[in-house]
Amino acid sequence: MKTLSCQGILSDMSIVVLLKQWRAEKSRKKGVEVFRILPNRTIDEIAQRMPSTAEELLEIHGIGEKKVKEYGEEILALTQQVIRDDQQEKNDEEILDPNVFEDISKKVVSVGEFLDRTNAVLSEMPGAVQGEVSSVDIRDRYIFFTIKDSEDNASMSCFMWRNRYDLCGVELREGLEVVVRGILEVYKPSGRLTFRVDMVEPVGEGVIKAAYEKLKKKLEEEGLFAIEKKRTVPEFPHRIGLITSQEGAVIHDFMSNIGKFGFHIAFVNSRVEGQMAVVELVRAIRTLQKRPLDVLVIIRGGGSLESLQAFNNETIVREIAHFPVPVICGIGHDKDVPLASLAADVMVSTPTAVTRELNTSWERLVSRVDILERDLFNTFERECTQQKNIFYRNVQTVFAEFSAIMDRCRGVEERVRQCVVLVAHALEKTHDRISQDQRVLVERFSQLLSDAKERVWSAEKSIVFSDPRRQLKLGYSIVSSGGRVVRSVSDVKSGDEMDVLVQDGNVQATVKKTSLKKR
Repeated sequence: MKTLSCQGILSDMSIVVLLKQWRAEKSRKKGVEVFRILPNRTIDEIAQRMPSTAEELLEIHGIGEKKVKEYGEEILALTQQVIRDDQQEKNDEEILDPNVFEDISKKVVSVGEFLDRTNAVLSEMPGAVQGEVSSVDIRDRYIFFTIKDSEDNASMSCFMWRNRYDLCGVELREGLEVVVRGILEVYKPSGRLTFRVDMVEPVGEGVIKAAYEKLKKKLEEEGLFAIEKKRTVPEFPHRIGLITSQEGAVIHDFMSNIGKFGFHIAFVNSRVEGQMAVVELVRAIRTLQKRPLDVLVIIRGGGSLESLQAFNNETIVREIAHFPVPVICGIGHDKDVPLASLAADVMVSTPTAVTRELNTSWERLVSRVDILERDLFNTFERECTQQKNIFYRNVQTVFAEFSAIMDRCRGVEERVRQCVVLVAHALEKTHDRISQDQRVLVERFSQLLSDAKERVWSAEKSIVFSDPRRQLKLGYSIVSSGGRVVRSVSDVKSGDEMDVLVQDGNVQATVKKTSLKKR
């Protein structure tokens, strides 16, 4: 018989059970959903890697520094416990046949441990149950209610956190037919089996229609659908938030028709079908609230009123109405428009219509650019032709003017040449006259110089003979007073000083008396 070593399988099962028991206990104490403590995929990865240090724990997807600080020691204690148990089993290693599982099931455990293991197994068995609400007890933080199946005379106790209940947007009341989705678990203090509900949705088109009309009226009265509150999608949107399911034809239609205008699309995957989509849609919207966007787009295909329930949810509608940037809803519909579309700033019915809204301003811009480009080229060509013609005309004008100038220059040149010839001839004649005049001038100057010399000698002789000082040798003298020659008695008076120039010097004299010669 073929035998199997089951040690590794048992280790994985053991740590998964222990972690889910620990998670369930933490969930109850904190009053939060179990996935907020640790999601199942994180637990599975812990079981596979069996970390022994905080650093190894940080490498596991879904565990950050905050969770390591809060839960790290407890998680590592559980993994070390399993490792120690495995080591002990290795010491007593044996080859087991399939009947060993029967022996394990006979192991005696405490009530609490058994219920923890039971809840761990039940947590892996989510279900959806339809029934009629028979009782409702609404508390501050949670809801207790019962649903029944009158045909089988069966009933089931249900528990739901209040925040989940508010998110569903369903008003539970006795007699309402609903579908609840969640998991079974045993409440340890009482041992009571309870269905822990994550989502509840009404059944029947009439009920859904009535809830739709009631909520629509309420939100209309609050003004959430008012036209004056609608925001205009900005021209040339660039940063687009997109919420839809990554599966199906809707997202492909959107991506195929969105223009190639450099859009930056921040995509968040979310369910868009049925009431179960509410949680994911709210999470997606709140995620994109933190992103710098120009517009938010929410799209899905058409469907029945039941399939569009998530888009008639009050929480979803309010999130859309208060989103920080304009919202475009492309949600298919027939007669009843989804309330989410009524709350959106732009409402269309198909993803293709959404892309038209986003593409329009860009297409107008491209069209305008094309027109401007064409006009620019036409204007440029026209201006080039016009400037070319002007240039040619100017060249012709310049050429004609230049030709006229050259003609005038040639005329001037000819006249200058003639003038030069005349001047040269005149200069030659002038040179001859100057040469002749030079000879005459020299002859005349020589004659004049000779005549002047004769006159000078004659004048010299006259001067010599006429010089008064020549007379001094003959006994004459020259009398002066005050620098003037005394020629008359009236030139001096008694007491005046006089200089008497004689042949061999001067004599100083003083006038004592003057007398006039009698005639």
